[in-house]
Amino acid sequence: MRIVRTITAFLLLATLTGVHAEVQLVPAAELQPAAKHERATDIITHITTAYHYKQTKLDDEMSREIYDNYFDSLDPNRSYFTEKDIEQFANTVTK
Repeated sequence: MRIVRTITAFLLLATLTGVHAEVQLVPAAELQPAAKHERATDIITHITTAYHYKQTKLDDEMSREIYDNYFDSLDPNRSYFTEKDIEQFANTVTK
């Protein structure tokens, strides 16, 4: 509630003191990217495409980590699955 009062007071003060922002309208035809914007887009696209994912080998250790993280995300507080449930899942996976 305090923030609302502060913003209201600021807006009232700005209105009373004549503080106004001037907005310059630019025709849509003039809104074209410069060469530097196109180059920046190319660089960003290349970086995110080439380096977004780590090249990691999927082995037994990574598989265990994925499995553990999966159950941690499903039940982070350990309030849904019992230890017996987890053991049953583990037995199903190893078969």
